[in-house]
Amino acid sequence: MDSRLSLGRGRMVFGAWRCLLDATVAGGQARLQASDRYRDLAGGTGRSAKEQVLRKGAENFQRAQAEVLQSVRELSRSQKLYGQRERVWALAQEKAADVQARLNRSDHGLFHTRTSLQKLSTKLSTQSAHYSQQLKAARNEYLLNLVSTNAHLDHYYQEELPALLKALVSELLEHLREPLTLLSRTELEAAETALEHARRGAQATSQVSWEQDLRLFLQDPGVFSPIPPQKFQPAGNDQVCALELEGVAAESDLEKEVQRWTSRAARDYKIQNHGLRVLQRLEQRRQQASEREAPGLEQRLQEVRQSILRAQVSQVKGAARLALLQGAGLDVQLWLKPAMTQAQDEVEQEQRLSEARLSQRDLSPTAEDAEFSDFEECEETGELFEEPVPAALATRALPCSAHVVFGYQGVRTS
Repeated sequence: MDSRLSLGRGRMVFGAWRCLLDATVAGGQARLQASDRYRDLAGGTGRSAKEQVLRKGAENFQRAQAEVLQSVRELSRSQKLYGQRERVWALAQEKAADVQARLNRSDHGLFHTRTSLQKLSTKLSTQSAHYSQQLKAARNEYLLNLVSTNAHLDHYYQEELPALLKALVSELLEHLREPLTLLSRTELEAAETALEHARRGAQATSQVSWEQDLRLFLQDPGVFSPIPPQKFQPAGNDQVCALELEGVAAESDLEKEVQRWTSRAARDYKIQNHGLRVLQRLEQRRQQASEREAPGLEQRLQEVRQSILRAQVSQVKGAARLALLQGAGLDVQLWLKPAMTQAQDEVEQEQRLSEARLSQRDLSPTAEDAEFSDFEECEETGELFEEPVPAALATRALPCSAHVVFGYQGVRTS
């Protein structure tokens, strides 16, 4: 086990670093001065690169953890409200039962008549029914937040956290690749006697992979291990552990949830597709940009990546909510299918418009910038399109406005 662990650590970037330093020292006293110069040069570069990369990575980690913390706080608030509503409902039930028992025994006492007890019983029964509806709404919100938080936590540990660590290790490797290669080349050219050691150092450098580095990093601390999914915790005497559809108000509220999250799913789908297209254009522009324009393009790239990550998290949480609502008996597909169809049609239309803009770049110098401004406008408004409706209810008002890409001259027939 120890030998396998040592072999795995040898494939890490710092294992290759140590191999090269040991190879330099093995050249003898005649190479000691050169070895010190190499170590100082590459060591300073590696430390500065590590500090820069870790500072940038820490910001991304804090952002992701803040989003997870917000989801957990929302779950805690809904659980607390659910417990309060259950206690109020239970107290109302007790009072109503006590008055009804006194009425059945005709025990109205000196200060109450049978008529007053009947009125009091009716009033308490009405209050109990009202508190029951409030309890049902609080329980439904608690269940929805529960599955949403579990989905967010699962996405954080399975997708977002490994992606952040991958980006962190890959960027650090890119910073260290040049000094490691320079050390290997200088060692090979310096002396024939150290040729074998230099070959071993170059081989160790070529075997470095971020996958092995990431796997060993995740094995050491236990804080990155996924936690068990959260479970619903009934409050007090409440025995219901699922969404309830009884009552017109409850069904209306849950249908609104379906409409809201199907619209959000279509919006997230469109943000991801549009964002990937914008990323591709920004990457192409960055390769041709000057040194002065590079920081601005890097900032825009980071903003687009963050928007895509937010859309992915929202998509995972929304899918969990919709799955729970569908399992409760609601027709989710009635709203989801037209919403996704509309989103796909709009994505295809935007792609055709983007291709038309790029093909007319010589005729319209601002066509390329329109691709980026569209995405920024979508992010600022927060909603990419109107809330979808089922296909049976969908209508389109004519005439429709259009955006002209190619110049043309209209005639009477057009």
